[in-house]
Amino acid sequence: MGKSSSRSRKRFRLPWPLAVLLVLVASFAAFLFVVPSPVASVAWSPPKRPANQGVLAQNGLLLKADLLGQFQGAIGIAIDAQGRIYTGTAEGNISRITVSADGKRSIAIFANTKGRPYGLAFDGRGNLIVADHKLGLLSVDPAGKVSVLSSEAHGAFGVAPAKDGKIYFTDATSSTNALTTELLESKPHGRLLAYDPATKATKVLRSDLYYPSGIAVTPSGDALLVAEKARYRIFRYDLQSAKETSFAENLPGFVGGLHFDDRGSLWVAVTEPRSDLIDNVSANPEIKNQLAKLPVSILKGNEKGYGLVLILDNKGQILRSLHDPTGRIHKITDVQVRGEFFYVGSEDDSGVGRLAITP
Repeated sequence: MGKSSSRSRKRFRLPWPLAVLLVLVASFAAFLFVVPSPVASVAWSPPKRPANQGVLAQNGLLLKADLLGQFQGAIGIAIDAQGRIYTGTAEGNISRITVSADGKRSIAIFANTKGRPYGLAFDGRGNLIVADHKLGLLSVDPAGKVSVLSSEAHGAFGVAPAKDGKIYFTDATSSTNALTTELLESKPHGRLLAYDPATKATKVLRSDLYYPSGIAVTPSGDALLVAEKARYRIFRYDLQSAKETSFAENLPGFVGGLHFDDRGSLWVAVTEPRSDLIDNVSANPEIKNQLAKLPVSILKGNEKGYGLVLILDNKGQILRSLHDPTGRIHKITDVQVRGEFFYVGSEDDSGVGRLAITP
């Protein structure tokens, strides 16, 4: 009887590692409950992610990319009339890569915007037009002199000069949130703009866009194609009627730069494949509000980088997909085609990749 009573009076004690874990979990739960969310999310139901089969079947066509240079965040790419390649980096530099006929390459700093150059494209006068994510729309003359064309955009991303001299560009977001947080919020903060050098005026063509990124003028010159990164789509904007129509929907990832080749095919840079986590919680604002409190690194987990480029026809149908499942070339933000090669840029430190175009 005495022994039994003695045992009953003994306190149950948790092993200290488990006790510490429980305290941490409780503290984390309290943090999620008490700390306000940085967003007030709304519901969105994305279409079911397309299967990795058919033209989207995994392959290794990007694995043999020749890295022309190692850059910190070579987001945009442009190629001049002499075939020299330009890219902007996180330090504000715009570097020029020259590749000789025998394959030798040299790299020099062409200019520094003192901002963050994203999209790059040459206008008809040989000036390099820059969508600077910090400063707006810039022009760099052949001598490397930088001038501001428009400071209207606070998150400039893509740029597309037209033959008539007008320059179209995207303002990805007015939000200060990271892209992942903005995806959780599901609200439109982006715009499509036009700059007219004749009047030096900037006009907003479309607002309330979901993180517009890449942009391209159609070969006929009568419309724009604009990527909405946070909606996995590309839409067509008619320059005469100012009407928007769908071009490509339910793409397999977050779309970056767009580029037409000489045959009229559209090359599409896919920065990252779609996130199952974000797709699965998109219809539940409360869960998204809680997730938005977490660091982006936790939300992304241990995702392995994945490289992906799509080629679409003039109807928006996917003709071909080019993959790097190893992640050597990943977070592809831009793609350009010139002659027998195509070039890809990356927001990571992969550098600028060059690959031969295969049939």
